[in-house]
Amino acid sequence: MLLKRAIKFSIAGGLTTAVAYIATMLFLSMMNYIPATILAWTVSVGVGFALNRRFTFGIVGPTRRLKELALFVLAALLQLLITLGNYSIMLGRLGFDPTVAFLINLAITTSFGFAFLNLVTFRRAR
Repeated sequence: MLLKRAIKFSIAGGLTTAVAYIATMLFLSMMNYIPATILAWTVSVGVGFALNRRFTFGIVGPTRRLKELALFVLAALLQLLITLGNYSIMLGRLGFDPTVAFLINLAITTSFGFAFLNLVTFRRAR
């Protein structure tokens, strides 16, 4: 069951990443990078929430939806903070290659995100 959920989580993450990229490029064609990034992040968090809630965890209906959305956004913000901390160390202090730092960080934040969604956000789906 956990392996199946991890596979679904990976698929949802890939789709969400594609949406984030497309939204970023679209918004960048219309505005400055700061609002474009914020809007693209907002869109991708919404898509990620919907995909993970229904597809990965099989949750339907309005019960606890707002609480789950708040926890999902919290997880996304925590992932952002983890990313910034990791980059500060890997890029700022250790001089890692940016691609290597990105891949290491991706593994860390993806693992954190999957654990947080399983244990906190969508806990009732267990």
